Amino acid sequence: GDGTIRWYNMENGNELLTFFPHKDGRRWLAWTKSGYYMSSGGEADNLIGWHINKGKDQAAQFLPGSALYETHKRPDVVKKILMTMDEDEAIRLANSERVEVDDAIETVKDKYELNLNPSGLGKAIIVAASGAQDSNPLFPYTLEFTTEMYRFLYKKGFSDGDVIFMNPRLPIVPADNYPDATRQDFQMRDPKTELQQAIAQASQDLQAGEQFVFFLHGHARADSVRISKTEEMSAQELKALLAQIPTNVEQIIILDTCYSGSFLDELAGVPNRVVITSADANSQAWSADSMSFADKFIRQLRHGSSLAEAFELSER
Repeated sequence: GDGTIRWYNMENGNELLTFFPHKDGRRWLAWTKSGYYMSSGGEADNLIGWHINKGKDQAAQFLPGSALYETHKRPDVVKKILMTMDEDEAIRLANSERVEVDDAIETVKDKYELNLNPSGLGKAIIVAASGAQDSNPLFPYTLEFTTEMYRFLYKKGFSDGDVIFMNPRLPIVPADNYPDATRQDFQMRDPKTELQQAIAQASQDLQAGEQFVFFLHGHARADSVRISKTEEMSAQELKALLAQIPTNVEQIIILDTCYSGSFLDELAGVPNRVVITSADANSQAWSADSMSFADKFIRQLRHGSSLAEAFELSER
């Protein structure tokens, strides 16, 4: 089979719903025959898509599910279809329950509006390393945890202008928003150049007494992080980049990679800098079978733990 589970109306044989649970145990997506869908969020939205016919002289255009997010991501329709046993009726009921009150719309608009004004808290650079290619099974988690770090900082008062998000995929901030290109600062097409630009921007904007957060998630070997599918960045190169950050700001460097402890010799020992690694110099850090370091660490920060407390609890 194709890995899907399908529901049919036994009275007329019409297909009602298709469900696809990904083998990673995290991503899933359910959709109706007309393409209305609901999902586990984030990268799962791209598990389906549409081919748009461009005529006999042109190749068809493929659009991933996330490209039609605003019109076709309709959990309300999907949830009703097994109750109504008819897609048209499910759509009618879902639409009738939508409340379109001007004041409510303005409130929602304010919640999701991009805020580029400096908060005065500092700057953050969030890096999704190692590439989004299919051969990288870690990337769905990299996307998840870099986005979660963005959401955490956002809730703590950092503005969108304070956060430099470096990721081949779009973030969803806040968590109930939709993938937003205006919050993606770099696509990691030329990661070393883009990192240099991000560090230069942060260094220019930071003021004395503010905080600088650097969070990187991805693959690494000892003293070298795989920054893209084909390119690596050494601990020495990362040290040179971070040396541009003013020493009169609090620096929090978080590396969630295998063997990330091997970077400590190069990165630690700088005034006002704390370096947090998910593993020592000889250990791997990531496992799909249990909660990862990043997951535990960000959860602890959300619950009000200090950096030291969050690190200690995440090591267990």
